[in-house]
Amino acid sequence: MPAIINDKTQFPTLHGFGFVRAEVWYEVRGELSGTAHYLMVEIAVPCENNNVLEAIFSVMQGENWSPNGEARPFIEGTPVRHTSMSMGDQIYFPQSGKCYEVDVVGFKEIK
Repeated sequence: MPAIINDKTQFPTLHGFGFVRAEVWYEVRGELSGTAHYLMVEIAVPCENNNVLEAIFSVMQGENWSPNGEARPFIEGTPVRHTSMSMGDQIYFPQSGKCYEVDVVGFKEIK
């Protein structure tokens, strides 16, 4: 199960225990021209997880990371207007430089 990293100093410890860091970027929708994304969270994902993208997508559903509306105050302080990860949102892996976007079904790699 991925873990949301609230304290950036946690990552070096987690990395040594078989975790890889991923950044979750939510698409900013609305009045902006073009597409913009906002860094929502950094997540530590177990390296042995074969379904890393799906695991992150699941964790980033509102009912999982904000079951009682805890995210509302956080979201209100950002240009993002959605709690759950959805189509157009992205997952970036800094170590490999790979980025994936949520597509209609599954994910597509962004080059």
